[in-house]
Amino acid sequence: MDLFALSTRCYFTMLILQSSQVEPCPVLRKNIFEEVLLPGLSYQGKLFFRVARYSQPLKSQATQTAKKLLAQGQDNFSILLVSAKDQITVWQEDPELLPCSAKQAKIKRIQQMDLAKIVKRMHGTDGLAMRDRRQGLRRQKYCFIAKEMAKWLSKTYHLTDNDGIRLAQRMLDAKLMYNLGHREVFKANGDFYRFYDDEIC
Repeated sequence: MDLFALSTRCYFTMLILQSSQVEPCPVLRKNIFEEVLLPGLSYQGKLFFRVARYSQPLKSQATQTAKKLLAQGQDNFSILLVSAKDQITVWQEDPELLPCSAKQAKIKRIQQMDLAKIVKRMHGTDGLAMRDRRQGLRRQKYCFIAKEMAKWLSKTYHLTDNDGIRLAQRMLDAKLMYNLGHREVFKANGDFYRFYDDEIC
């Protein structure tokens, strides 16, 4: 560990560390309406959130960002520059951060995902196969299959199978899509679904 810089107010510090010297951990920050999940780390019993990330060739820019944060400081806190093989990251201490378990982090991540962007991506070239399908004697227009959606979500967003189902349920609860059999619980099966915005197709 090297003491990289010390501001004129002696209780502000900026340190350069190796990634092996810190412990990554997701953290929660409370705002007015909710708790927001952030990339975090723990160092000497203190919690930090990530402010910026740079590739190693941009190390000087990372240092400048850290110095600006240090100059703007109002309270007793530290700034970390953490160097890894391919990147250097800037972290700011915040005593109001809350540690977050892996389970909480997964739930929060799903809660914070932008559903509109997911729907747009599903309609893209690497999205779901949405087309007319037969259900018994009936022809269903421009729909997709539940199990294919769950698989796509898990693969595209690096989720477990169960988390892919949870995300699909969130989309169902948000009234972005509906089950053609009028079921309200999403299951990764052969059920057909359609997005409400695709009704005009």
